[in-house]
Amino acid sequence: MIKNIFITGEKQIGKSTLINRLIEEMKFQVSGFKTLPYEIENQRMGFYLKGLVETNEYKNNMPISIQTSKGSCIPIIETFETLGVEVLRKSLVTSHPIILMDELGRLEKMAKNFNQEVCKVLDSNKVVIGVLQQVHVPLLTTIKQREDTWILTLDHHNTLDVYMAIKEKIERILNHV
Repeated sequence: MIKNIFITGEKQIGKSTLINRLIEEMKFQVSGFKTLPYEIENQRMGFYLKGLVETNEYKNNMPISIQTSKGSCIPIIETFETLGVEVLRKSLVTSHPIILMDELGRLEKMAKNFNQEVCKVLDSNKVVIGVLQQVHVPLLTTIKQREDTWILTLDHHNTLDVYMAIKEKIERILNHV
C-alpha cells in the first residue's frame, strides 16, 4: 500500500509551496522537518533545518549548508546527524499521522545515521509527504525503488493535478479507504 508520497521536479518549480498549501488547506497535523534558506543582508548564505517537533538536546533551526559561491554549498553533516536524527525519531512517536520531509537531496548523502532514520520513517506506519531533489544519490535511489512510495513530478502545467492527486491519496490513506 502506498503511504510515502514525494514530489520531485526542477528547482524553484513550487514543490515545497504545493506541499505547504496542501498541509495548510487540509489542516493536516504534521511532524518532520523543512529545509529553509537563511540570509545575511538579503543574500542567501545557505540552508537550515527547521524541525516541526520540540527538540530538547539540540537547538532547532541549525544550518545544514554554507553557500560558497552561486549554486555551490558545503554541507554541514553534523546538523543532519544530530538535529536531523532527533527530529525524525521524535516524529515517529508524535500523535501526528503525517511526517513531512522537505527536502531530501545531495546535502545529506554522507549523513549515515540521518539516512538510516529516513528509512525507518519510511518503514513506519506514518504517512510521509516530502520533496526529493532531482539528483542521483543512494538514499534517493532507495526511496524511488520502494513499493510503498509514490513519486510525482511537478512541472509548470500540472500543479493542480499533482495537488489533487496527493490530496485524494492522503485522504484515502488516513481514512483507510
